[in-house]
Amino acid sequence: GRHRGIHCYTVGQRRGMGIAWSEPLYVIRIDKATNSVIVGPEPDLFRNSLTISRCNWIQPFEPGVAGAECKLRYRHKQVPCTVALLAGERAGCTISNP
Repeated sequence: GRHRGIHCYTVGQRRGMGIAWSEPLYVIRIDKATNSVIVGPEPDLFRNSLTISRCNWIQPFEPGVAGAECKLRYRHKQVPCTVALLAGERAGCTISNP
């Protein structure tokens, strides 16, 4: 299909895509390299890991220390996670009990 440009879409978006389908579709992923907007059903939105870039640590971070928690949106509850430092001011976060 065609789209108006990847800058017009956000991951998780459901409305305004102009797609008629038998079930609601959501933007699952945006690929800048191929100028693609990938859509799919709601269950395809969910992930149990993410990569964080340009990290700012409020407290010094000690890899391997238990008790890390993450909160992805202000209304969400904090959940246990594992954090691993990556190269280039990045970190990987895996939710322990999705």
